[in-house]
Order: sequence, then structure tokens, then C-alpha cells
Amino acid sequence: MVKLYIALKQRFVFQKGQGICLKDIATLWSPQGLPKGIEKLRVQQSRPQGMEPVSFVAVCALIQAHYPGYELVQAGEIEVWLMPQPPSPKGGFSAFWRTALAVLILALGAGFGVVYFHADVDMPKVHQQIYEMVTGEQQERPLWVSLPYSVGLAVGAGIFFLRPGARKYQEPTPLELKEFTYAQDVENFRKNQLGGGGS
Repeated sequence: MVKLYIALKQRFVFQKGQGICLKDIATLWSPQGLPKGIEKLRVQQSRPQGMEPVSFVAVCALIQAHYPGYELVQAGEIEVWLMPQPPSPKGGFSAFWRTALAVLILALGAGFGVVYFHADVDMPKVHQQIYEMVTGEQQERPLWVSLPYSVGLAVGAGIFFLRPGARKYQEPTPLELKEFTYAQDVENFRKNQLGGGGS
């Protein structure tokens, strides 16, 4: 019996009204080559506009109904999740002001956090001590220490979170990791709400 290896994908995001074929949710391979048309088999959805799982068993049943005589071998996930493409957020005047307000709140919060930290450790006194250690003189406002420190603090924070420059082969930024973790948590929450299972 000819073996047919099936590697289900973890998820597939589909557009509204899009027909889903077997090639969209799985990678197929056989030593003797794939039978004609197998990758174009349509996957039936019980919730065409919602999120739902399709199990490996359901995929096997679909293939056996049209192409009997193959030994089906699982080589990937036990199920693939079909997820509708979320609607694009609407722009406009109100969206701009909501974004501006969020940026303002975050900037003020970060600014106050830095200010409170500097007040807690008495940063001006630290700068005065550094100036005295280097020059041997006392200075109430050692600007040549304070100004580079302030600029370096802002630039360092920007580089840490954004990491500008060529990024093709670099590791993700902390912000991107947080966004990815949040997306994974939302996805797992939805899966738990649906209760998992096959289609």
C-alpha cells in the first residue's frame, strides 16, 4: 500500500467567503507522487465565519472518500485551526485621536517613572560625585555629565525596544515578543472557549 504523509499546519487564516482546499491546511507527500487533484479537495466548514479546528481524522476521512487505497501517515499537528481574517481597523479622525491619546498617556507614564526613579536615588547628587571624581572640583550643575546621560537614556531605550537597522536575521525585539505572546494567549483562550476537538 502506498504511503501518503500528511503534515497539518498549526493554523490557517482565511478570508471571508474563501473556499479552503487541502493544500491550504496541510503539506502532502508520497514516494510515488501525489494523485492528481488531491491538493484541491475542499475542506467542509461547520462554522464558515468562525474559528474551528479540523482534526487529522477528519482530513483522513476526506482523503479516503476520494482516494482510497492509501496508507495515511501523520507527520505534523493533530489538528489545524481555521481562523477568519480579522477585519481591518477603520481609520479616520477618531482613530487618530485615540492613538494620540494612548501615546500621550504612555509617554507621560514612562516619563514620570523615570523622574520618580531619579528622585529616589538622588541622581543629581550622583552626577555631582562623578564630576568631582573626574575633575577634582565640585560643581552644583555638572551639565557635561547630565546631558550625555539624558541623551544616552533615551537612545538606549529606543535601541533596546526597536533595534533599528537590518533586521532580517536578527532576533525579535522585546516588544515583538510581547505582541507575539499576547496573540498566542488570545488564540489559546479562544481555543479553550470552543473546547477543541475535531471537525
